[in-house]
Amino acid sequence: MPSVCISESHPLGPRAEIVRLPLVTVYIPEVFTDDEAAVLRPYFSNLDGPVFALVNLPEVVKGALFARYSRSPKSLRRLFLDEFVQDLDVSGDRSVDASVGLDKAERLYDKVFLEYGDDSVAQLGAVHLACEQASNLLTKILEWGRLMSYLEQSTRYISYDARLGGYEALLLRMRANPLPEARHYADLMLTELRKVIPSFLKRVDLADRGGRWSEYLAERHDATMTSVDDLFGAIEPDSTEEVVLVDFDPDGENKVLAALCYPHSQLPESQLLAQVSKLSDTQKMELFESYVGTRENRRHKPGRAFERTGYRFDVLGDYGAFRDLQRHRMLTIEWQRLTPDHGFVMPELVEAAGCGPAFTDAMDRSRELYEALRPEYPEQAAYAISMAYRLRYAMQFNAREAMHMLELRTAPQGHPSYRRVALEMYRQIGEVAGHRALAAAMTHITTEAPELERLDSERRAEERRKQG
Repeated sequence: MPSVCISESHPLGPRAEIVRLPLVTVYIPEVFTDDEAAVLRPYFSNLDGPVFALVNLPEVVKGALFARYSRSPKSLRRLFLDEFVQDLDVSGDRSVDASVGLDKAERLYDKVFLEYGDDSVAQLGAVHLACEQASNLLTKILEWGRLMSYLEQSTRYISYDARLGGYEALLLRMRANPLPEARHYADLMLTELRKVIPSFLKRVDLADRGGRWSEYLAERHDATMTSVDDLFGAIEPDSTEEVVLVDFDPDGENKVLAALCYPHSQLPESQLLAQVSKLSDTQKMELFESYVGTRENRRHKPGRAFERTGYRFDVLGDYGAFRDLQRHRMLTIEWQRLTPDHGFVMPELVEAAGCGPAFTDAMDRSRELYEALRPEYPEQAAYAISMAYRLRYAMQFNAREAMHMLELRTAPQGHPSYRRVALEMYRQIGEVAGHRALAAAMTHITTEAPELERLDSERRAEERRKQG
């Protein structure tokens, strides 16, 4: 039976035990000494579960802890003990137990809710929540929402500084998800969040409120899937191209020009659009250059006028690249079921090293395990799919997000698979859409990258940590 991969660095002592979650997930609790538990208890909502909230710490400490976590093989609680607690004054916190519910705070929340309503109050707070030993499938379910910030590493996942309203929407979606692991983690998350923000989440499991909402989501999903399968299930896909620009606005650059002129003019937008359409190519480029300015690095970006036009791409790429691209939130992304049906991508370095046959054998075993699981466990079968297998997904974003995402994802230290996707998107924006001025504004696209640059980047970062 497939299970979530666990880092070898997890300090499993003689009292460690394996906890089996519903169906195919396995959680291995970390063991702490009595002294370690006494240090941790004021800051973590539990010490033995995969889901926990982080409390009673300054925001800068929580931010630094999560940032370090993304580059460490340790669990969050172990990292806190090993690298952070010695720099904090914890002497006054030993009597605090973060795992105990806050009844007084709950009564206060209830009073505020009666005056201001659930939704308005829920926009004003934030909670740091960690979900460890989560599967690759679960991380993508967790990361669906836009109103959160995420930090992810390997088989563990952190939601960082999430708005409270975003948690309610996330839990409702997870409770409606067909994957048992998602529903189980929703229950774990609800338990831990109620220790920190009890009243914010009262609706989630009420039968006539959150319960009915989750039922609606599940019913809608099942009905749509059945209808689409009846209409198109027997048709074979006719495209195997990795990146296809399927929709764009031919007049997009003129609309961006009108939008950048708008706050500096007294004319209505329709009149501005008519006027910029009459400009020569040279005049248009001068306007673009004035607006974009001299960008010394990729963080120097033009403003919201670039949001006036957008692009929709159909991508057939490996699952590993998708997992990185899907983390961008200022866009619309939809993906299809993860299966081995679209084949896999073999990295060039693997083939050059003479490991092609071994790699192919691993992919074959991945497919065979998927096929063995699919009849009885259609949702969980995707656990068996290697990240080298291809997944079809659609991404839709405006030109401002294109600049941010494509410049970031073509950086030399990026993975070759998502760099290839980003570079092809950049090319098609300029050549297929004909938005050459917008493409030219992306001055920090890196078209060439040395091999193993990511390894060099990690080594430099490690040296900086040692020197610091």
